[in-house]
Amino acid sequence: MKYSFEYTPPAPYMTVKFTKPFSDHSLELKAKLDTGADITVLPQHVIDKLGLIPSSLVSVLSFDGKKVQRYTYFVNISFQNFEYRMVEVVGAERKDALLGRDILNRLKTILDGKTWTSPSLIHEYKPDFSTSSTTLSKPQTIGICAH
Repeated sequence: MKYSFEYTPPAPYMTVKFTKPFSDHSLELKAKLDTGADITVLPQHVIDKLGLIPSSLVSVLSFDGKKVQRYTYFVNISFQNFEYRMVEVVGAERKDALLGRDILNRLKTILDGKTWTSPSLIHEYKPDFSTSSTTLSKPQTIGICAH
């Protein structure tokens, strides 16, 4: 992971591999670590290139308070030594991905913004999600930061 000075203020990011489930079709791209995003966001052009199929429709509340309808898609996400299968993500018109709390909350991450050194992933948490579904079966409002 590194800090990108393309954002103001600089933001942590890393290269993430997104793979279409049950295939070897994948793309690697820059993903901003976004603790303000409830769910991971993929650029629409990546969704199109991977040929992902819409799963459900949700209402999304963006950083500026606008509410819009967006499709969700399932994708496999991998970076460093971590892999997450069948992760439900939202598509948006943007150039990079946002790695949201749906993934970040499973990790212990150290960010050193004072020195702009590379953030590091320490280890993976194994939360018990057995009592709550991570699949959105009907339109719901979720907050993301997609600017």
